Amino acid sequence: MSNPVLKQINKIEALLDAVQREVLATRAMVQSGGNDNQLMAGFAWPSSFRPAHITQFFRANPQDYAKFGLPGHEGLDIRSGVDGQALCIAAGVVARVDAWPNTGAYGYSVRVYHAELKATSIYAHLDPLVSVPAVGTIVAASSVLGRCDSTGNTRAAHLHLSIKDVYGAFADPLMYLSEAYRAAGGTQALPAIGAPIMRQS
Repeated sequence: MSNPVLKQINKIEALLDAVQREVLATRAMVQSGGNDNQLMAGFAWPSSFRPAHITQFFRANPQDYAKFGLPGHEGLDIRSGVDGQALCIAAGVVARVDAWPNTGAYGYSVRVYHAELKATSIYAHLDPLVSVPAVGTIVAASSVLGRCDSTGNTRAAHLHLSIKDVYGAFADPLMYLSEAYRAAGGTQALPAIGAPIMRQS
């Protein structure tokens, strides 16, 4: 009798291999000289709201986040508008869905693992009444992951985006998304890109 856990592991590895191939193909398409700045231009802005607008930056308001053991805001808060959609920033595979009502601070949320980046993007405060892609689903840049709402620790509807690097440290999403922000019509002056701020187990 075959081991069901090993079957699941093999399935996930096959999905990750497929994502890796898709990302490599996308990278080859957007690069013309191996310049990482050109790769940044291949990312998608994660909210359908236009023009793009950030309501809270990475590491902002440390006084508000100290009670959670954080040195500041661990991602970006992004204006979503009414019925705004959460969009995937890059090709990947859905690695986790925190479904209503057991959702914690992020509320109804989706996590996507990006093999090429060795990073995970987290889309939080989504609408629990709108279905999201299942774990194991391969998604492309700009794929719709859900509808923005105000579930979890928040006072108003918006999209929260966090990115964790290969070590589980929070990284400034603008390291990846500054060009996508401008392409989506964003005009705010962006702060200096922040380094990872903490690690979680």
